[in-house]
Amino acid sequence: MQSPVTRVVLSRGDLAESEHRVRVAVWKDGRIVHATGDVESPVYLRSAAKPLQALASAVTGAAARFEMTDAELSLACGSHGGEPFHVETAAGLLRKIGLGPEHLLCGAHAPSYDPAARDLIAKGEQPTNLHNNCSGKHSNMLAACVAMGWPVEEYVAFDHPLQRLNVEHMAAFAGVRPRDVTLGIDGCSAPNFAVPLSASARAFALWATPSRATGVPDAARDGATRIRAAVAARPEMIGGTKRVDSDLVRVTGGRIISKMGAEGVWCLAVTGAETGIAIKAEDGSSRGAYPVGLAVLRTLGVISDAEWEQLVPYHDPLLRNHRRLVVGRVDVIPPTGV
Repeated sequence: MQSPVTRVVLSRGDLAESEHRVRVAVWKDGRIVHATGDVESPVYLRSAAKPLQALASAVTGAAARFEMTDAELSLACGSHGGEPFHVETAAGLLRKIGLGPEHLLCGAHAPSYDPAARDLIAKGEQPTNLHNNCSGKHSNMLAACVAMGWPVEEYVAFDHPLQRLNVEHMAAFAGVRPRDVTLGIDGCSAPNFAVPLSASARAFALWATPSRATGVPDAARDGATRIRAAVAARPEMIGGTKRVDSDLVRVTGGRIISKMGAEGVWCLAVTGAETGIAIKAEDGSSRGAYPVGLAVLRTLGVISDAEWEQLVPYHDPLLRNHRRLVVGRVDVIPPTGV
């Protein structure tokens, strides 16, 4: 029987004003140890899939051939804010591999980091493909293609050898068959994966503890170790200023790896502990996902009091208005008995 979901209830005064319904899967030491809601139906990981997609740059030899830096590998996992250091890092990798921004098939949009967007407007400049939050992922995909001699045109096609390799990596870490990985087209035009939340939690647990990833090729396990270390070393690349992914990795010194995805998806992993968490807010809102994910980390005992305090912006139970007056609460309500 399917368990009830976790609820995030926002109250104003004494009245419940809105509610998010959140599904949660926690994988630890070889099995699902906690589940609320349906964790067996496929869910698109969206950008939470990026750490697994980044494996291609290591497995194909691109990371070694082009002497890719921690910043470049961390950016491959990121949904960046389009800050100048993000843009230059993606551009620099493209220069290394002999390509340019015009080869990126992610499309252009304004930086999501407001100061960077305002700076572009002030300069009278238009956003380019490099400002797309997925330009790091796409630059790494192109690096893998160049390293292998694969076509760089239409590298996002489902039947491109790069994308077939990405599906194999997703399936291996998630513990499913490649044919059971559902594909859709992401916002950046690349293929995206849908697997059950339970499999997503497993994938993150083993990506961050690859020594326990049985059935995963050695090259992919080694790649996961290299890329995880890069994210820990350069957390600003996986998100940016005042972004939960960067802040959580930075505050915990890389012990916890965090990757948000669109539509209320959030995946987390505890390095070396074979512990992975996959979250899906059913209404697609990160406002419901953040407090639940942090509450799970707190319950698991993998985040200290000092770290918890540094992450208050993402789990503050008090709702404040623009004058900073307390006007309500945010409460995480797990199913009875959980």
